[in-house]
Amino acid sequence: MPECQSLLSAFGYKDGISYGDYTITKRKCEHVQIVKYKSYEYYIELHFESRSRSKSQLVSIINKINKNEKVVLSKYHNPYKCKLHQITEKDVSVSGSVSGSVSRYTFIVNIYGKADKIFKH
Repeated sequence: MPECQSLLSAFGYKDGISYGDYTITKRKCEHVQIVKYKSYEYYIELHFESRSRSKSQLVSIINKINKNEKVVLSKYHNPYKCKLHQITEKDVSVSGSVSGSVSRYTFIVNIYGKADKIFKH
């Protein structure tokens, strides 16, 4: 099974990384075993900070990143085909604050993912 941090890194989701006006400030990831040593599901929560309040722009950025499958190795070097699903604005919550003339918004994005072991024939 790919570790959560390996899965997130394979898709480029690293703390402090910026995508346009959005910067990742926190990452949470949990996995659930579907079939031992074969198939796993991932529940991911990413926190972004931005001066923009646009959910649709962030959704578009994330869906471009999640578009392609990645092969991620487990800590035992077994390959897994990993897919992060497309999201909608319903998967994103936003809150904001104003300090002087500067507005800052925090976005929490929920993403579902899946990893299936690649078997060599």
